[in-house]
Amino acid sequence: MANEQLVDLSKLDLGTDIVEHAALYKILDHGGRFRMLDGILHHDAEQGIAVGYKDIKDTDWWACDHIPGRPLFPGVLMIEAGAQLCSWEFSTRGIGVEGRFFGFGGVNQTRFRGMVEPDTRLYIVCKVHRARRTVFSYYVEGYIPGEDGLKDARRVFETEVLGVAL
Repeated sequence: MANEQLVDLSKLDLGTDIVEHAALYKILDHGGRFRMLDGILHHDAEQGIAVGYKDIKDTDWWACDHIPGRPLFPGVLMIEAGAQLCSWEFSTRGIGVEGRFFGFGGVNQTRFRGMVEPDTRLYIVCKVHRARRTVFSYYVEGYIPGEDGLKDARRVFETEVLGVAL
């Protein structure tokens, strides 16, 4: 993956959800605790870029067990949040995917670069790499705000997500 950010978060208007949680999961099939996105803040359909978020709380189901006394949002859940964002963005592409579920086909070049602790917002960015009727590939990055908010956001993970129609 490239060292450059997929998008400069500080230059986007991320103050309002463009897709709220309830509408998001009318498209995605995930339920209950595996709803890893709280909303979509930005979508550039032409570039195939979406920005979503997950509010990380100390009351989340994983927090008391991953790591007791020092909760850290699990890396696999960061990837899952990214995969759900990719699935949502892919569903908007209009290439005949209605009614199909896209599952993990794999991940490539995954790196974790920082910890995500409660109480923060994890911003997830995806950008299409390849999109066909039955498979997709997206680059995904996750960020948490720095001391100056999103002006110095810190990248905490990056990966390439592969999805396949099931």
